[in-house]
Amino acid sequence: MKRNAFNLLIFSIYIFIGGENIESLFTEANTLYQKGDYNQAIKSYESLLGQDIDNSILYYNIANAYYNLDQLGHARLYYERAKIYDFNDSDVNYNLNTLEQRLIDDVLVVPDFFLKAIFKKIAYYFTAFEWSLVMLVSLYLSLCLFLILMFSSNIKTRSNSLNGLFLTLIILIISSCFLFFVNSSNMHLYGVLISDNGYVKTAPSKASDNRFVIHEGIKFKLIDEVDDWSRIELSDGNDGWIETNDFIKVY
Repeated sequence: MKRNAFNLLIFSIYIFIGGENIESLFTEANTLYQKGDYNQAIKSYESLLGQDIDNSILYYNIANAYYNLDQLGHARLYYERAKIYDFNDSDVNYNLNTLEQRLIDDVLVVPDFFLKAIFKKIAYYFTAFEWSLVMLVSLYLSLCLFLILMFSSNIKTRSNSLNGLFLTLIILIISSCFLFFVNSSNMHLYGVLISDNGYVKTAPSKASDNRFVIHEGIKFKLIDEVDDWSRIELSDGNDGWIETNDFIKVY
């Protein structure tokens, strides 16, 4: 899969900061991956998670290892986790598209209304952190321009400050909307089926009727949970109940 050389370059920065222990673990994981010992490579990469390191790189490498093991459910899970850090990451999206072509289920995606599609495209152009920076910078500029407007005695300066204040306030409002949208989207819970297949039922009970069958690697939204059952919704709007141990939550 793509981006392994790029991952090594970026991760070297964290190695320099994190010390020899991180370096040895990451080197070991890369060596195991290159030798084709993907199971041990996964364990080594997982041992580095949560150590103030860019987890998106680790998730991406873990996903690649699972893909080479032909475990498409786990590979999809970790690609989706890597995508959380950068929705527009071209390498993650490329590998996800490659993986989806191998899945059994071909679920129709209901297209968004064109205005909503444009809004989403702009919103996901930046990450939540980047939108936060835009919002903070525009807020800071707005305060500065407001102070100039209040205390300047020069008419031209006051006029320019007022025009600039309107512009920065508009940017502040728009960036706040996009930030809220990205954060609220990330709050939705999703799952990925890791078992070979899952029987989606009409009610949270093994005795209930089957509505349809889904297969390894499919992603769905989580709506509700009752005991050992979860209600899911596919991208085409179909929903039902599935046993919770058949899937793993993306986040």
